[in-house]
Amino acid sequence: MLVNRILKHGKKSLAYQIIYRAVKKIQQKTETNPRSVLRQAIRGVTPDIAVKAVVDGKQTIYHLHQWYYILV
Repeated sequence: MLVNRILKHGKKSLAYQIIYRAVKKIQQKTETNPRSVLRQAIRGVTPDIAVKAVVDGKQTIYHLHQWYYILV
């Protein structure tokens, strides 16, 4: 999923290289698990609440939804 977000003009191999280099740099600089650092960074930029519009006939109702993190 992360690779698909980084893709530029369909070059998946380049996206993988970017991710691998980033993971190596994170591990070298922080000396911790890069997965936990990436998870924390993604949670930091992800909104906690989303607004979802539901159309009921002619009326639009807006519901607030709490985001649940799927990254393990």
